[in-house]
Amino acid sequence: MFATYKAPHRSDFMQQLEVLVQADADEPFRDVYDFCNRYSHGEGSETVEVLDARAVHGQIRRCMEFLRAIDEDHIENMCKAVRINPSVLP
Repeated sequence: MFATYKAPHRSDFMQQLEVLVQADADEPFRDVYDFCNRYSHGEGSETVEVLDARAVHGQIRRCMEFLRAIDEDHIENMCKAVRINPSVLP
């Protein structure tokens, strides 16, 4: 939903995410794009062993860092909605 909101001019999730990742010329969040592209919605051929808890935790952390870099206000409002202090997020 976030990608649709931020890049409504693109027709599918991967195109929207690509636009957001390329917002910075250095693409510091290319790993987030790669993670979403590979594991989004369980469409890949990955096994449970590949998705260990530490790796997934790290990727979710990177996704939150990505959201914060793209739209700080969104993070603040999201945290407010669920009564979480935004400072506890990456």
